[in-house]
Amino acid sequence: MPAQKTIAILLHENDQESRLDGYFIWALREVWREGGIEVKIVRGTRQHVEADLLIPHIDATVLPPVYMDFLAKYPRVANRAVRDISKRVISRNILAGNDSYDGPVIVKTNLNCGGGPELPLTEPKIFFSNRKNFWSGWFGRKQYSSDWAKINCMKSEDYQVFPSLKEVPDAVFANPWLVVERFLPEQEKGIYYLRICKFFGDRAYGARLGSPHPIVKQKNIVHREDIPIPDEVVEARYKLGMDYGKLDFVIHNGRAIILDVNRTPGRFGPESRMRAKAQQLASGIESFF
Repeated sequence: MPAQKTIAILLHENDQESRLDGYFIWALREVWREGGIEVKIVRGTRQHVEADLLIPHIDATVLPPVYMDFLAKYPRVANRAVRDISKRVISRNILAGNDSYDGPVIVKTNLNCGGGPELPLTEPKIFFSNRKNFWSGWFGRKQYSSDWAKINCMKSEDYQVFPSLKEVPDAVFANPWLVVERFLPEQEKGIYYLRICKFFGDRAYGARLGSPHPIVKQKNIVHREDIPIPDEVVEARYKLGMDYGKLDFVIHNGRAIILDVNRTPGRFGPESRMRAKAQQLASGIESFF
């Protein structure tokens, strides 16, 4: 690793350094520090600190303009060009209500990670619930509803699969917070698989995660293996201009289908695996200099 380099990790002004341990960047930070690299934490855009590389770690689907302006002050920035990772920008599988597609479909939020982590605190967060009268009324700033017209958040494990477009309520298509995509699962012997490509600089690794649930999440994984990364996924990463992050994809009918783009990937278990993967990717810092 390069000696005497300084990295600055830029957080949202309302974020806290203590939350970093919920993200993969925390594991990278520890490896960098052990290697003699200074890592500074910057909250908001009011303070400019000297750094050889700036890594914006703003857990928002669309980077606010003030942060884009702040990036311009640094000669080296990871993900400098990656402003908007909303489904309507990154997905090639979104459908309108009048499309002729006749396969199964899935309803998601346009915002990343279900929208819940980033809605302004002044906005009521109305999460989807498929159980009527479940948590009716307020619970803190969260409300639950089965009315598709009102929903602006969904837990990603609650994304809904419908057998066809005609089964999707009209209110879903009228709701700007939601999108409808082709449901293109990768399945084998009753197990659903999600593939990931995680990377930093010129270092990357691929993994295949299996679950009996059609929405594969860390908490329901029953199978995990390392895999090679398809060329088309690597090409998609560079087309997006991404230096750090994670792409979720599946292989469906022999094609790689990108499902999600994440600039701020979370931590995962077991701890020993996350540590090993952080060590594998941390040396990608060299490719910025």
